[in-house]
Amino acid sequence: MAATRFADVVSVDDFINAQTSKNTEKCTLRDVKLFEEYLLSRKVVFIDISDIDPKELNTYLAEFFISARRADGTDYEPSTLRAQLSSIDRYLRQKHYEHSLILDKAFQTARNALSAKQKSLKKAGKGNRPNAARGLQQEEITALYNKDVLSLNTPRTLINTLWWNNTLYFGMRSGQEHRDMRWGDVTLHTDPSTQKQYVEYNERQTKTRSGIDPNNIRKVSPKAYSTSGDPHDARDPCSAFKKYQMMRPKSMNVDGAPFYLSIRTATQITSADWYKSQPLGMNTLSTIMKSMSREAALSEESKKLTNHSARKTTVRRQKSAKFENTDIQQLTGHKNVQSIEHYDELSPARQKSMFNALHISAGNSKASVTTVSPSNTSLVSSQMATSAHTCTSGQYHQFNASQSSTSKTVFPGNFSFTSSTVNFNFSTLSPTQKCKRPRVIYSDDSD
Repeated sequence: MAATRFADVVSVDDFINAQTSKNTEKCTLRDVKLFEEYLLSRKVVFIDISDIDPKELNTYLAEFFISARRADGTDYEPSTLRAQLSSIDRYLRQKHYEHSLILDKAFQTARNALSAKQKSLKKAGKGNRPNAARGLQQEEITALYNKDVLSLNTPRTLINTLWWNNTLYFGMRSGQEHRDMRWGDVTLHTDPSTQKQYVEYNERQTKTRSGIDPNNIRKVSPKAYSTSGDPHDARDPCSAFKKYQMMRPKSMNVDGAPFYLSIRTATQITSADWYKSQPLGMNTLSTIMKSMSREAALSEESKKLTNHSARKTTVRRQKSAKFENTDIQQLTGHKNVQSIEHYDELSPARQKSMFNALHISAGNSKASVTTVSPSNTSLVSSQMATSAHTCTSGQYHQFNASQSSTSKTVFPGNFSFTSSTVNFNFSTLSPTQKCKRPRVIYSDDSD
């Protein structure tokens, strides 16, 4: 029988809903439920929030944003309240509500209340994202390898290594992209010019490229190149890929099979078959970085190491290597190049270097200067020339005195010396007289 040209359609709504982001849908329902809980506490009678009159809904929303707190009584972060507004607006649009909470004047009061609440929270110290995910330092990455958390030796550590490579080298996001990944998305190739192998990633649907715009595609297919050729080298992305391919069930080495597979129990594992013919659990995959950081006992701040930390590490290492933001964008797949700037973050080592540049220790407080006299004015001139400041009348000029001598300085005139800085007060100098343009005063005879 010839294959039919058109597929059967059971439900249009079900098909549309199936393409909705599960995380977005989950957040929407959670925030709408919270708002409904608030309405019930106010004894508001309603069947669905989309049935509430816009004027009344505006008032309820304003009061909700001012009063809403977490279950433990603590305040939400300012960004959480803004996300709640978006969730409720999204839900109402799905219900074909006649107004937009974000755009229409009918809900200006609700938006003003939200802005005021956000400012209030910021004054209280909120909004600094204290638990935001951070990137990994080089010593932490080294520890993951040295402690055998990233290795090719066990089914678990091999999964860890594949996940790390996919995120680091392909710039993949931490959630849905890994769960949707299929075996055929990563392919092994050989560079004909160098005969070196590399693995290449072919992107599926992502957060910023959903498929609605056919022109919005990733311009570059990210590649990870073999670094050693040693089949036992966990740091070589090609060696890790080939080992994983070898230890998967042969039936799962087809394009449409899940990339991440569940691990067999200890009694089921054989020397040539480490994994089951079923996908790795969602919870295991979504917490893989936390599990690795705990196993390696990375630091007391390991709670800030999440799956997103690997993607942050990708961007930070590329920026540290002085690559252009437009180049990094093509690797990570960000929609806007401005998003790359959000990943800027001072490392602890860099912060310490900046502190050392500012700090004057007790051991460096002894400075030497030289007496200013007509015979050594060239010394002062040369030191002042090295300063970035420009002296004008009424200003102070500073320069660091040499620390190689122990002599004191006696400055004639209005000068002062503090610690290792010399201050020159030029306010006593007469300003240069400027010539004034002569004015001619004409008499007015109109009276």
